[in-house]
Amino acid sequence: MESVYTISDQQMTGLSSLADFGLDQDNLNRIDDAIREAAGNLKFLSPSQTRDANFSFPVSSLFITEPLHTVTDLNRLFKSAFEQVQGGGFLICHLETTEQRKRRLMNELPVGINHLRYAGDFLLHRVSSRVVLTRPVYRMVFPCIRTISKAEAFGRLFYAGFTVKTSFDSRNSLVIIAQKTANEFTALPPSSEGVLLRIRRIGLEKRLFNVYKFRTMHPYSEYLQQYLMETTGLDTSGKFKDDFRVTSLGKWMRKYKVDELP
Repeated sequence: MESVYTISDQQMTGLSSLADFGLDQDNLNRIDDAIREAAGNLKFLSPSQTRDANFSFPVSSLFITEPLHTVTDLNRLFKSAFEQVQGGGFLICHLETTEQRKRRLMNELPVGINHLRYAGDFLLHRVSSRVVLTRPVYRMVFPCIRTISKAEAFGRLFYAGFTVKTSFDSRNSLVIIAQKTANEFTALPPSSEGVLLRIRRIGLEKRLFNVYKFRTMHPYSEYLQQYLMETTGLDTSGKFKDDFRVTSLGKWMRKYKVDELP
């Protein structure tokens, strides 16, 4: 059966990117089903348009060919996508997550050396990119290199007014299909990306005071509360069964209450 979406000659380069993912027929069918549900045309966003994060062409569904972990301003990109994708339309994107990056780096070198390499990569691209003092320098030196977890990618999409419908691994990429569900873009405060979190609490005589804690969750995790409730549910202790928002280090910090030290 012929697909209901159309692809122009200028968009043919986007098709090659689909082949590069090594998508099997089941995954291609998932993308095809999403586009059919939107009942319109599929637009491939070129790398230059992605980098500019400023485009104007109303479309039913949008495929971002550039990996999200190479995009400088994700929130601006998703905001532009929200403004152009019609209500109920789909946004399809992909990235190498922090989890996939770790797996790739660990598999490329022999045991022992791979741990040293990953430790250096972790300090450079995950720690220095988040610490307030080193973040500006990092972004000048590495403007198009980001380490983004699955939780952060999902959270940024929900923050921008999209709902993640499905996701799947393909080679060393996570492909995400998200649907525009919000009626209008709400300028919510962006998530803190630092190592420390500042939380406002009510104290004696109902006075507000600041509590500082080490971050144990990935950025933008706060926007995934309802999604986890609907997809995983709670265990007997009242916590989410599979809370992928918590970092590996965060699990250890929570276990020994280290996150409460500040």
